[in-house]
Amino acid sequence: MADRVLLPIVRWAQNREVITLKIELMECKDPKVNLLPDSIQFEGSQGKNRYGFTIDFFQSVKAESVVHKVSGSYVEIFLSKDEGKWWSRLTKLPKAPHFLKLDFEKWKSESEDEEDKEKKESDALMAELMKDKVRYENTLKILKSYYLVLYNAIQWLMHVYIFLFCAVNIFRGGTKVFAHTYDRCGKTVQLAVGLSWMEVIHPYTGITKGSWVTPCIQCFGRSFAMFCLWLAADDIMKEWFITILFMAWSSIELVRYPLYICQLVKVNLYALTWLRYTMWIPLYPLGALMEAILYLNSAYAIESKNLYELQLPNPYNVIFKFTWLIRLQVAALLYSIAFILVPYMWKQRKQRLGGQRKYKQP
Repeated sequence: MADRVLLPIVRWAQNREVITLKIELMECKDPKVNLLPDSIQFEGSQGKNRYGFTIDFFQSVKAESVVHKVSGSYVEIFLSKDEGKWWSRLTKLPKAPHFLKLDFEKWKSESEDEEDKEKKESDALMAELMKDKVRYENTLKILKSYYLVLYNAIQWLMHVYIFLFCAVNIFRGGTKVFAHTYDRCGKTVQLAVGLSWMEVIHPYTGITKGSWVTPCIQCFGRSFAMFCLWLAADDIMKEWFITILFMAWSSIELVRYPLYICQLVKVNLYALTWLRYTMWIPLYPLGALMEAILYLNSAYAIESKNLYELQLPNPYNVIFKFTWLIRLQVAALLYSIAFILVPYMWKQRKQRLGGQRKYKQP
């Protein structure tokens, strides 16, 4: 007498593309799946019992696409629909056989599947947008780094030229070079001072970190000094303090701009950092002193010729002398050096050098 074939519990679920059959058999042995476009036959063993079933499908499936896997408590079969449409039922007959149940763990309605599809599409779109954003930010970061390296390199080269011109010519000709300093490198100094206003724009626009106030004070002081020098050019451009002023300005920049380049390319040179936050101690007061001498000499030259002033009577009924602004700038220069720039640089020096060690402990 042939062995009796029992019916297992079969749970099914679907989405738009796939049918899933979950056959509840513990430790199933020798599972056999015969799939046709319009039906499926299954046989398998559990202990001494044989199980099997046949299902005629509501619509056709892709017979070559069957996939099944066996776990400890069930056999799972995956079937691809011939057409990507939702089925109203699994079997051709209106009434499902008693062994066929819904797999509520995997069951989804058409509306839920649409929501999942829309969510996946939305998530994919957001992921793509985030990738685009990251690529854009990385590209912008690279371009910003290249720009800053180029800017600092250009400034460094100009200040190298200014410093070397003054130093080499003083070594060769002594004080005779003072009369020719402005004629030979004045244009370069003007270009460097004008370009330095980018160091105010950089932190203000977020290109670099930090405050824009401190570089603004320095840029304004140098620009005002060059403006006064231009106004009283014939009287003071050949004076000794112009050469000393240019050397004081350029000396600190010989270290500052290379340090910025090293920071951009992630190179840490302690000697360069130490020079940057130490050289300003003598150079800032020296530069401020030379600027003050330039201002006062400019004011004297302008006042002695009654230039750039407004006397009574005039349509505005006011008196104005440009020398008043020059003397006001001298006071502002002394105040900013004593109470803004020096405290700021001293704080920076403590932060950059105070906590560093030259040697690591063994």
